[in-house]
This record gives sequence, C-alpha cells and structure tokens, in this order.
Amino acid sequence: MNKTVNKKLIYVGFSFLHHGNHAGYNQIANYLDYDKKIKCQREFNFIQKNTWFARIAKKIFGNRLWWVELHLIAMSVIRPNQLIFHLIYGENTYKHLGKFKFGNKIALTLHQPPSFFIDEKQKSFVNSLKLVDKLIVMSAEMETYFKSLFPTKDIKYIPHGIDTTFFKPKDTKKNQIIMVGNWLRDFDFAAKVFQSLISRNVNLTINIITHPNNYFSFSGVNVTLLSDIKDDELLKLYQESKIVFLPLFRFTANNAILEASACGCSVIVATDKNNFLVKNESSVLFVEKEIESVCETIENQLENWTTEKGLKNRDNMIAQFDWHIIARQTKQFLLSNND
Repeated sequence: MNKTVNKKLIYVGFSFLHHGNHAGYNQIANYLDYDKKIKCQREFNFIQKNTWFARIAKKIFGNRLWWVELHLIAMSVIRPNQLIFHLIYGENTYKHLGKFKFGNKIALTLHQPPSFFIDEKQKSFVNSLKLVDKLIVMSAEMETYFKSLFPTKDIKYIPHGIDTTFFKPKDTKKNQIIMVGNWLRDFDFAAKVFQSLISRNVNLTINIITHPNNYFSFSGVNVTLLSDIKDDELLKLYQESKIVFLPLFRFTANNAILEASACGCSVIVATDKNNFLVKNESSVLFVEKEIESVCETIENQLENWTTEKGLKNRDNMIAQFDWHIIARQTKQFLLSNND
C-alpha cells in the first residue's frame, strides 16, 4: 500500500516582491492542488527590512524564517505520519524540521546554484539536508551536484514554470533589447556589450530593468535604466523587444528567460563554458562571454527575428514550462513513495 499518497500535501512559501504578481516559484500554488497552504509572507517581508529589530533577528537567527519552521514542527508533532511538507524556497525556510518529522515527509525546492552550497557558510544547512526526504532542483547541474552528495536520496530536476496566459506576445516588435534582473548578472560585461552595439547601431533601443544599486555599471552608456516597474509595464517591454540579453555568472531557474520566450523574444545568454548545461532551445542561445561574438549574435538575431519565429519561441515554452505541466510533474514526484 502506498502510504505517501494518503498524506496531506502542505505548501509552505512566500513571494519575492520584485517578481510581481505573475512570476516567481510561488505561482505553483495556483496550479497544484495542495491540501493546505501556509504562507509566510509577513515574516519574509520583516526579515528584508533594515530596521534595528530585523537586524538583531537576522544576527541571531540568520536569514532563514524560523517562526514558520516552529509552526511546521508543531504541526508535525500534532499530526504524525499524516503530512508532506513542500517548502518551495528551501534555502529560506528549512533548517531543523528534519529532526521533528514524526513520520511526516519533507520536500524542499532549492533554487541556488552549486556554488552557493559549496560556500563554507552553508555547510550546516547542507548537512541538515540529510534528513530531508525529497529535493526538487532547478537545473541539471544542481541534480548532478546533490546526487553526488546524497546518492540514495530522492532528487529530481523539475524546471521552473511560467504563466503563459499573462506572458504572451503581440504582433509587432521594435529594434529593441532589454536586460532584466539582479541576481548573478554580470553588469560590467553587459555595459561593454551595449556600448559596442550602440556604436555600431545608432537606432538601437536598450532598456535595463534592475535595482538602482546596479546603475553605476552603465555610467556613460546610452541605455534606459528602470526599476520597480509594474507587471503590465514589464509585459509591454517584453512584447516590444526582439531580444532579451542576459549576461550571467551562473544560473539555475531564470524567470526572465521563460517570460521573454513566452512573449516571443529571442533570448541570448552569455555565460562561461562550464555553464552550458541547458540544451540550446529554439528561443535561447547560449554564447561565451566574448564581446565581439556576443554582439554579432545579437545583431544576427535582431536582423532575422520574425513573427513566426516569435510564435515558435512561445510554443516551445508552453510545451515544456507552462505551470500546468510543471505542477503535474511536481505533484507526481511529491506523492511518489520511495520507502
């Protein structure tokens, strides 16, 4: 008898505010029929504040959300052998729950690349993963890394999803490029690429959506810098742009890749050779971090973009990454019994 199937599936999560209302892994709660949803948004927002109280709390407890974990431990004690906890941002919400399972199951979704977990500061957290039952990871690289650490653990690469009803294309696009995001972006390299492109194509429009702390990298470069824009404004920029350019140090899941492709953009990712672990899809080109090569690739894609190609990019995203598909795969994995 598969006892795991009879357990109640519990969502535990929050949203990153910069993801807006249509992006972020928390969207899975709209597509997967959890038995109960525990949202820890208020605690997460508190940790992000720069108040003296928040700073003291972070000094004592770190950046992980300890209050929600106490809540989960209490649930585990009260309802032994009945629950499957799915902590959608495991890096932020898990540390000690594994010591108080009482026959319940724990599944984490992890989002950071292996370089994050190799850091000495994460040693205690990585050790605590020994008591977790299942890990969902965001890239093939992560799957390989964690299976090398925990060969007998149930670990699966299930990609991030995308809301294809909101992120959708329009018929016309401009001679326009956008760059989106903050985390693991190589802004200095981007500035050099954009400066070179502008010197060769004066009619090119470049918009960069990022935190103001990153603006300094583009000093003297003729680009438009934006931050804190609304969902509809971001959607319009995707719909008007032929290219989304992402210069990345490392990456796992990436909202911008999915959003842009769903809107019919061609995506060009500049990254190091050892990051080429994602299969080149019709909408995503992975190129080495070499300025001339990147510029030539962008110019080629600008010249050869068509509406038909944009629709093909979208179809590719829907077939693989629509949230309905990802939610089904996730639920099947969470409920599978490997005891």
